[in-house]
Order: sequence, then C-alpha cells, then structure tokens
Amino acid sequence: MILRKKGDVFWYNDKKYVVGEKVIATSESEYEGMIGKIIGIYDGEDKETDNDTPDIYCSFREPILKATKEKVKERFSKLWDDVLEIDDINIEQAVMAPDMIIPIDTLQNNKDKRKIYILVEDAAIDGNETVSVDAFTDYKDAKRFLEIKLNDEMENGMLLTPGDPSDFVVEETEDSYEIYRKGRYCEWHYSVYIKEYEADLSEEFINEIGKLFVHKIFAGDFEAQVETWDEFADFTDKEYAEFIRNPEIPKRIAEDLKNDENFMSEYLGAVCEIAHKIVDEEVKRRMEAKK
Repeated sequence: MILRKKGDVFWYNDKKYVVGEKVIATSESEYEGMIGKIIGIYDGEDKETDNDTPDIYCSFREPILKATKEKVKERFSKLWDDVLEIDDINIEQAVMAPDMIIPIDTLQNNKDKRKIYILVEDAAIDGNETVSVDAFTDYKDAKRFLEIKLNDEMENGMLLTPGDPSDFVVEETEDSYEIYRKGRYCEWHYSVYIKEYEADLSEEFINEIGKLFVHKIFAGDFEAQVETWDEFADFTDKEYAEFIRNPEIPKRIAEDLKNDENFMSEYLGAVCEIAHKIVDEEVKRRMEAKK
C-alpha cells in the first residue's frame, strides 16, 4: 500500500497518520526536535525498507534554534562516524517509524489538561528589576503564597520606602496587588499576582504523579499497620518519625507486591471479572439500541 495524496489517512496501533500533516520528531529518532510534514506512507509489500513498521516519509525543515541544529548534527555525526553539517543530512525524504514522530495536532489536542496557577512577583527599585515565578496546581496554595509574599514585602521590602503617599498608585484585586510611583513605573514598582493557565499533562507526568499517589497510600497503610507495634517501644518520637517517613518503604512495598505472584493473580482475576461485567453491559446496551 502506498499513500502519497494529501489527506490520505493511515492507522497504526490506534494512532492516525495523515499525508500532509505536520509532525515533530521524537527522541526515538536522530531528527529529534525537527518539524516537518508527512509526504508519503508505504506499508506491506510496497515498503522500501526492511523495517518491521510502516515507512513514513517526512520532509523536515532545517531547525531554527541553533541548539536544536547542533544536536541533530551531533547525533548524525556520531551515527555515521563523520563530521556532518545539516546539508549533509537527508531531511527532505527521511524514513521514519511511527514512534519517531508525533502529529502536531495530536500533540496539541489529545493531551489531558489541568489548571495550574502561576504566581508572579515583579519589583523594580531605581530601575533594577527582579522577577520570580512559582507554579502551583492548587489555587489555594497560590493564594496563600501571594499573601505570604505581600506580607514579607510589607515587613522587609520596598513597600516601606518613605515618600509622599500622593506619589503612589495602588491597584489591587482578589488575586493581585500592585504599587508604583506616578510617572516612574519602570524605575519603581512592586506587583504580585496569580495567573491561571491550562497545562498539557504528558503520559510521563501522569505516570509519575500516579506513582507518588500510590506510594503515599502505601506509606499511610504501612504506618497504620505498625504504629502500635511493640518493636517501637525503644524508639524516640524523632526516631520513629524518621523511620516511618523513609521514602524507601513505599518503594519496597510496591516492588514486593509487583513480584508477589499470588497478589498479581488475584488482582488480574479481579480485573478480568470486572472487565466481563463492563463488556457484557456494553453488548447489552448496543443490542437494546438496535431494537
């Protein structure tokens, strides 16, 4: 099968690839970070390589960022054991495996998204400006730190700078505070504010958060089990607290459970039983819908 017409669609491992769509190369490829588009897809007997996966031909643009360009040159130079420039690299008809590229539309539209809250503190004294930025996943935490920063500034910072009150302008909302000198904003101002954004969550990030959550549950369950054990009679409160908060404990529990054949057998059996119920319900729903 050969697809070369713009708009031709090819599915592989439940992922869609479209001739003509923009893609970005992943870390699975020496082209990592480069932007291009799919110009053809060859599969089956029509493949021109011995790859186990379809041949996806891509035309890449030369990287704009010097850092990206240098990394591409370095990777290809190492691959070919020679010093190569971008002009020496085939970027116009590169053969890519499916996991070497990500369609940009997919990257932009198919991510799990969650709100994050950016707390920005911006100050200038006599024209010397400083900016600090903190990110939070909980609005309440961002608001707490806004209050803390504002209070610290009131106690120790430029808000105590003497001067005629009529020289100052103060503007504030529930999520922001700003003060500056009239006509001298660039030289003298202080502001702290919260901005709300929607962040894309990568699979790697979700996996890491999942591990943290599971480890937190394991740590809590472990403490609930041992807190009354006589073995801790000679421990001081500090020694017990240090022991019980050891981050290696939940890791050990997770590893042992993973290697516990009885646990895994019971777990997979439970998943299988639930899966049958869910699938049976869906089949029944579909049959009812056809009546």
